[in-house]
Amino acid sequence: MKLALHQPYLFPYLGYFAVINASDIYVHSDTMQYMRHGWVNRNRILSGDGSWKYFIVPIKKGSYTNKINETLIDYSQKWEDKIMAQLGFYKKKAPYYEQVISMLELLFQRKYDSISELNIQSTKLVMDYLNINKEVHKLSEMDIDFSTVKEPDDWGVVVSKSFKDVDCYINAPGGKDFYNTTKYVKENIEIRFLQTKLTEYKQGWNKQFVAGLSILDIMMFNSVDQINNMLRNYTYLQ
Repeated sequence: MKLALHQPYLFPYLGYFAVINASDIYVHSDTMQYMRHGWVNRNRILSGDGSWKYFIVPIKKGSYTNKINETLIDYSQKWEDKIMAQLGFYKKKAPYYEQVISMLELLFQRKYDSISELNIQSTKLVMDYLNINKEVHKLSEMDIDFSTVKEPDDWGVVVSKSFKDVDCYINAPGGKDFYNTTKYVKENIEIRFLQTKLTEYKQGWNKQFVAGLSILDIMMFNSVDQINNMLRNYTYLQ
């Protein structure tokens, strides 16, 4: 069985969901350290001038040094309304605008204590929308002895070994030079780095394609079948 592990991100790019889709078991590593200026509480969508802009969930002051599942959302700001307004200009150009907005309305019906809770729920909604059915866990709820984790690339080994039938660990391509694959080989775990072949798609009014945006942009302009074809369009790096 194949396992993947990643921090919970805010509506991440296609490659994140390609890794989930290629795995049998997916673990949200919600106990990792929150990193400012990353993808935990922000991502990118199209802007009116044909480039891109961030949408952001604000974090409470004092939460920046916490683990992701301890990083609190600042509800004193009307960030839900701002995000919905930012997405408003998709309305006349994106054929799946109503479906995406309905999903966000469902997400925003309740409040979330931590950014981790919000991101995990948003990922679940996207998976449900795309009919991605996987065994999903939160690292914070798993009974694992992490005393053997000495280096960042130890996490994949330790979590993989906690499942009886896992013999393959899947990671995004950015980790290829970071991981010591010998650690995995010693534990009879194959480690593979999944490289998504990003497919260009028509972005409404945009003459030039803007790559690497949030999954929300892809969902705005593509059907479920089209997105699933994109998710399956990948290779493993050698």
